[in-house]
Order: sequence, then C-alpha cells, then structure tokens
Amino acid sequence: MNSKKIILKKNITLNCYECLATVRRISKNRPDIEIAMELLRRFDNLSSEIIRKYLLPGKPEAMANNLFRRYQDLGFVDEFGIPKKFGEYAIAGNIYLPERGQYRLCSADDPMISQGIVSLMYHRDEKNHPKNSENGQSGIEQKHESLPIPPSVKAAICQRILVWSEKPDGVFIEEPKGRVTPSKEKLQINDIYIEKIEENLISLSEKHQIELEIEVNVSSTIIRFRTNDSKEPIQLNDDSKLDLSRLWSVLEQTDALETWKGGPLDQGSLNLRFEELTLPEILHFERTIPIQNLDILQLGRYSVLQFTVPIAPYSKTDAELWERSLLISNINDYQTRETIQALSDINKSKFSAFELEIPSAEDLIGILDKQKYLTETERMRKIWYLRAPLDLMEAD
Repeated sequence: MNSKKIILKKNITLNCYECLATVRRISKNRPDIEIAMELLRRFDNLSSEIIRKYLLPGKPEAMANNLFRRYQDLGFVDEFGIPKKFGEYAIAGNIYLPERGQYRLCSADDPMISQGIVSLMYHRDEKNHPKNSENGQSGIEQKHESLPIPPSVKAAICQRILVWSEKPDGVFIEEPKGRVTPSKEKLQINDIYIEKIEENLISLSEKHQIELEIEVNVSSTIIRFRTNDSKEPIQLNDDSKLDLSRLWSVLEQTDALETWKGGPLDQGSLNLRFEELTLPEILHFERTIPIQNLDILQLGRYSVLQFTVPIAPYSKTDAELWERSLLISNINDYQTRETIQALSDINKSKFSAFELEIPSAEDLIGILDKQKYLTETERMRKIWYLRAPLDLMEAD
C-alpha cells in the first residue's frame, strides 16, 4: 500500500550569516531593457551602433556608448556585445537585475534540502555599508570573526534558488541592538540568484535549532520551517522533487512501518469501522499515521514521520453510516427527497463497492445522534432542515 503523502519532521541547525553580496532577482516592467534584449535576440549581439540606430536615433554617440557599457555592467553582454548568462535569461523574458549590499542569509546543511540557502534578508546597500566608513573597517569584521564561505552557501552561488526574502525597497523596522527586520508586508518567496559573496566579508551571526517539515506528495516536495525573522511558517517548493514512490520503497526496506499495526487492507486502502473515524477522515477519505523517532537509512534521523493512506469502509453497514454522515455534513438548508438524492449522487462513486440505497429524511434524522462531531445546536438545526419539509407534506 503506497502513501499519497509522506511528511518527515526533524530538528536541524540553522546558521545565519552576515555577508556582503551581489544578489539578482527578477525585475518587472523594464521596457528600456526589454527593448534592448529584443534587439539582442534579433541581431545575436549588441553594439553601440545598434543601440544608437534603434534606441537612440539622432542622439550623440557618447549616449549610445554609455548605454552599451551599462548593459555590460548589468552582466547582460560581454565586451563584444555577445549575450552572457543573464542576457540569455533577459532575452527569454526573465530580467535579473543585480543588487549589491549587506544581507543576512540563513543556511541549513541537510541532505533533504537541495538548496543550501533558505532565507535572505536585506540590511543595507553597499554605499552605506560600514566597510565604506571613514576608518575603512567592515562592520561585519568588527562584530564577528570573518569566515570562509561555507560549502552549503557556496553551492548556491550562481544557482537559481527560491528563498524567503524581501525587496530592497521595503519598509524596515528598527529593533533593539541595531537589528533590522523588513516589514511583514514585504516578505515573500523570491526567485533569485546570489551572484557573488565577498570571501572576506562573511561571518556567523546566529545559530539555532528549528523544526524542518518535509512534505512529499505525488507532484512535488514542499519544505516548511520557521526562522527568527519569519512570523509565519516559510514554505518552499523544492526543485529536487524527491520521488514519493522511491521514498516509500526506502521506508519499506526499514523497520519503520513495522512499528505501526494497520487494519485489514483491500486494493491499497485501509478498511475501517465507522466508529473509528474522525471528521476529517470522513470528509477526505484518508488517514494520517504518525511514527515517532525514526532512523531511516539514507535519510537520517526524524522525530516524526507521518504518512497518509487512503481509507475505505470495512463493511456495508460502515459504508451506509459513512455516506449518511457525509450527507448530514452537507445539509445547510431545507431538504426534500430530490435534494437528498442530489447530495447522495455526489459521493456515489466513493462507495461503489457497496449497493447503497438513497436514505430518506427519516433515516438521516435517525443517525444524527451518532454524529459526535456536531454540537447540540448544529444537530437541532439539521433535524429542523429535515423535519420541516416532512411536516409540510403531512399537512398537505
């Protein structure tokens, strides 16, 4: 029986660094660059002559030369006007503009995270960086010992990564001890490149434990965690897309699943008695099963492993109670025989293994006392929605 979703949880160390870096992120609405990139696509290279003819007709040659040098400085073309890496991206419509300044980045060295850097916070631009102060000393070096670039960070340089970050033009909140935090409104998942980190201007400023949650489902791998800078859980889609079936096969080769004793299985579903079900299980036809403290070969040690499996009724009696509970959960107005049949048809395919009759209003009223998830007020309201149409029919 394969799981539809597996969640792994573990505690990891998050290292936070202060560094001077050049970061590229996608910039929108830049017609000046878009036009130049269209010329680059059309002519295969760019030159002052092309810029002057098509972008600056009638303007002095010096203006065209300056604009050509600007595209070089932005890293779009080389000295011969041939497109470089970010020029190719710009031609394709993704304009990554460089931003140089002091950043606070968080890195996690864990085999389940394919990108070493998971969050990036902007502090100040380069011209206001302490290294440019009168004494010429770096503020980073004054506070913390300068370090070589860690392997997990170095691996992310010049690679496309998705990180929790904020815009350099965001609103900043000054906190005690000089810490600067971007306003929550500016925090977002950004598609970025870290183009360069100054080797002698990176230092470890903070180290703390966090809980890492990795959700592997049919279509993607999602990583969730929370840092000191994030008020809400951070969620990243991991480009590695750890394969669900491969992960399940790894688990089957360990004793991880032996610690859980399931019920009878039939065609890949866990068959359950109705009285065993919770409301989410009734509504979604799946059960999440936790296993505590696991050492999994190739994947490391996890405090919790949760896997989600499809569930189905154990017997026809369980199927009837299950189907009627679904009907009751959808009753929010007065019901007639026709509307009850319409509600029953919605879930008909989920109980195709059993021949179930469409329940009457009396049948549904009869099992309302078994709906343990309903409050007394909700139960009385649903009884009224079922009883009132019957009273009107008897009156006629």
